[in-house]
Amino acid sequence: MSAPRYPGRAEGGGRGLQGALELRSGLGPDRRRYERRWETVRWPVPWAVLAVPIVLLDGLALGAATIAVGEVHDRIALGAAAEFKTHLSVAALNVFLVLTIATAAGRYRASELVGRADRQGGLLFVLLAGFASAAVVQFLTQTSAHASATVLAGSFVAAFPLLSLVRSLVMKGLRESGVLRLVRKDKVLVVAAADHLDRAAALLDRPLLDVVGRAPLPLRTPGSGELDYLLAIARRIVPDTVVIHPAAAPREVLVAVVSRLTELPCAVLLGTDPDIASVDGLAGGTVGLPLGALILGPPLTRAERAAKRGLDVGLASVALLACTPVLLLASAMIWLESGRPVFFRQTRYGFNRRPFQVWKFRTLLADESRQPFRQVTVRDERVTSVGRLLRRTNIDELPQLLNVLGGSMSLVGPRPHPVELDDQFSPLIAHYARRHKIRPGITGWAQINGHRGQTDTTEKMEQRIAHDLYYLSNWSLMFDLKIMLLTVVSAKSYNNAG
Repeated sequence: MSAPRYPGRAEGGGRGLQGALELRSGLGPDRRRYERRWETVRWPVPWAVLAVPIVLLDGLALGAATIAVGEVHDRIALGAAAEFKTHLSVAALNVFLVLTIATAAGRYRASELVGRADRQGGLLFVLLAGFASAAVVQFLTQTSAHASATVLAGSFVAAFPLLSLVRSLVMKGLRESGVLRLVRKDKVLVVAAADHLDRAAALLDRPLLDVVGRAPLPLRTPGSGELDYLLAIARRIVPDTVVIHPAAAPREVLVAVVSRLTELPCAVLLGTDPDIASVDGLAGGTVGLPLGALILGPPLTRAERAAKRGLDVGLASVALLACTPVLLLASAMIWLESGRPVFFRQTRYGFNRRPFQVWKFRTLLADESRQPFRQVTVRDERVTSVGRLLRRTNIDELPQLLNVLGGSMSLVGPRPHPVELDDQFSPLIAHYARRHKIRPGITGWAQINGHRGQTDTTEKMEQRIAHDLYYLSNWSLMFDLKIMLLTVVSAKSYNNAG
């Protein structure tokens, strides 16, 4: 089958998926309808930048309400106001507890402040929980004399309308000033039956959503080529979320579409009908989407991706400096034994199955490195003496620190396989392609459990893929640090090195 063709403009009807696909870069006669919504910002601002001042304004409003009620209560009930610092301490406790609960409950996510119509219910819940917690704390610390039940109740009654007013004014200001246009939007690819595409896309007309593509649901058999083209387009535009509306799709086609699209490094959501009501829960975390069920979320959130990338850059920089003597020594040993080249580069599939060049120390004879791919085996005669030492100690992988700093790899992740192995095993092993949902790593969970080296049987590769998918499902920074440590100290990580 020929490589997928990417149209610059939507072509006329009757030409299958390629003719009906609409991208932001070319919408044909319908372009004007979407130009305003599809305006983009070159340097979008993370939502957290706007959330911080909203949190501060909430805190000021809540504190002011508590202090004002306390002052009024003291003048009416006691005939004189208490010391200001007394009311200030009570207000600080209320603010701390309410904002902590609100943050933990996700009430400052964009989906709550921008996408929800019932924001008042969430605010009421947070205030009730916060003031109840304040009452418990004051009772346990015996400081309830400074804030009676009347003061707490009055503070709650005053805080609710004041916070509601502040929230309404802030969000109105953000919308009318155009500030929301500066916030990073979730890129959405809509897949629906051709006659439902307009209605499905209309449901996604939200302030923080950017519908970057609309594609008709393939209605032919999975082997027709339309599904491969849809997947290629989705990989090209890299959406945050794919929303599938399955109306009129045969079951076997729908199963094939969902299965293939879950290979993408994004959330996949399955709607029940383009007319369904809005339901909150976009996996990326910005606004509510009309959907029926979340099929599969992204392996890492934006914050987790940023944290992992920060760890990669920091540790890779330090490791590169610390290992410079080892790198120089290894280079000299390779050059003295078998000449140049010292390094070996090979094409591998990385994040979102994008090809990249991986760097390694050359461990095979110079002539063999230029030959067609043939997997290295245990006691392979093509491996040089120095190369065998480098492979057994994993030193041959150290140049991949350059890949990490360049962004094509991570310190920890599924090991990138040669393209030939990917093409061989991808059709044979279920969910094989899901290992491309994050950046490949210098080391990984499979490697420290002994699943490295030659994969001459499907069973060996299945074990490796199972460990890769386990890593995707259980990722954390501590898990990454554990794998890095075990890569150095565990004997299993040196097994089958060749």
